[in-house]
Amino acid sequence: MAEKTSYKPIGGVLRAELFPIGQHTTTAELLEQSPIEVELWDYASSYEEKFSVESGQVGVEHTLTLVASAEVADEWLEEEFCRVAAANGVVARLQLACGESFLVGQSTKFLLEQPLRLRAVTYSSARKPAETPLVKLTLVSFDTCSSRQNRKTNN
Repeated sequence: MAEKTSYKPIGGVLRAELFPIGQHTTTAELLEQSPIEVELWDYASSYEEKFSVESGQVGVEHTLTLVASAEVADEWLEEEFCRVAAANGVVARLQLACGESFLVGQSTKFLLEQPLRLRAVTYSSARKPAETPLVKLTLVSFDTCSSRQNRKTNN
């Protein structure tokens, strides 16, 4: 039996730029500002879409989980970032390991009305001296369609 000696990464988030929503009225305006970007911990971040039906209506829950070393994730722990991400939300520009790049937290239907909002920020000191302390940022939004529908127009 032949062993597989190489693989092609097909999952995971390689890069995430976060654009806090302030007084911006359009996605183009929002994307002109400098994003918050933290170097992500290898093989730890993910993006998920969960479709569900309630009373005959389709809804989509978008969950972005970003993980970084605590030494580079200071911006995620800042009080102002947490306040803005919880109240106003953010739009994220993601780059996946499979090569796809797209926006999450905005859509053609809702524009900037259903952004990603802060669900949690978790700091972990790690359990052992050889482990790295990590920060996990979880952002969530709800709307009625997949971000896949917007991928071609929002790269």
